[in-house]
Amino acid sequence: MASNESILVKEDYTNSFLPHELRFWIILSFNTLSLVCSLFQLYHLCTKRALRTALNNHSIIALLCTGLSSQLIDIPFYVVYIRLGYVWPSTPFFCRFWWYVDMEALEVTVFLVLWTSLERHMLIFHDRWFVTAKKRWLLHYLPLIFFIAYPLLFYLIILLFVTCDYPASYDYTQPWCYYSPICYNDIILVRYDILANWTVCATLKLLSDVALIGRFIWHRRIRLHQPVQWRKHRKMFLQLMSISMLTSSFSMPLLIFYLLVNFANLSTNINPNLELSLLYLLLCSILCLPFVMLLSFPKKYWLDKWKTLLCERRRPPSRQIAPARIFPPS
Repeated sequence: MASNESILVKEDYTNSFLPHELRFWIILSFNTLSLVCSLFQLYHLCTKRALRTALNNHSIIALLCTGLSSQLIDIPFYVVYIRLGYVWPSTPFFCRFWWYVDMEALEVTVFLVLWTSLERHMLIFHDRWFVTAKKRWLLHYLPLIFFIAYPLLFYLIILLFVTCDYPASYDYTQPWCYYSPICYNDIILVRYDILANWTVCATLKLLSDVALIGRFIWHRRIRLHQPVQWRKHRKMFLQLMSISMLTSSFSMPLLIFYLLVNFANLSTNINPNLELSLLYLLLCSILCLPFVMLLSFPKKYWLDKWKTLLCERRRPPSRQIAPARIFPPS
């Protein structure tokens, strides 16, 4: 473990854009709002039976729960790092744990968004496939479990059995200790991770989204004799498009960077801040997801209640006029 004085002497690559104090309050405030938004939606999704039993909400619940690991663990660790100027506690175990929490949140989110896109095709155009409990387990629950368990187990196995621990592998002056157990001299493992876990998921998600848009146009404009119930499935479609656009726009720059570095021999010495900046960008997508999901959340649980509350506060109190007493003529 290095001393604090030697730690603070090194250059902090993350201080290139915003001062420490400003970054500290921005990230802390944004993470708090994102956490409140996630808990609010999870409360309604888990306590309201109509929302809890809807198959299309299960992947949304999984995405919100995955985001909690970043909001409750990853981001607070990073906030402490910004406040102190170094990783605390400065131990190899903490660096490995922090790396795993960060990677599982990012990867599970990528896989869940892919499965959400694929499942929307079945829920919208082939909803009869989920009539029986056996079909629901085969086509819904088992794939959902797989898309969550695979990235968790993959990076756990790497963390436990594949290691590149050498004296310079932990840099406590950098977020996440600038640590990765994946040996960069192991070309096969690195390229498998980039291609199978990132590129294939991004490509399949893009193709699935384009195919879903095309199917909607086909059913609405051409197959008029068998129209899809647009009003019934519009929220599912718009919710998926907003989530996919958000995650793709934030994750694509990092994916392109890794592809250029590992397959086009791009030097990583071009800009030391570039990779960390792209990682921050990808992390921001997880913090933004709850707000995007809230826009497609049933408005009767949040927007209508706020409107009703504000209208009641602004409405002037009604004056009760006593009825006039009419006496009979004498």
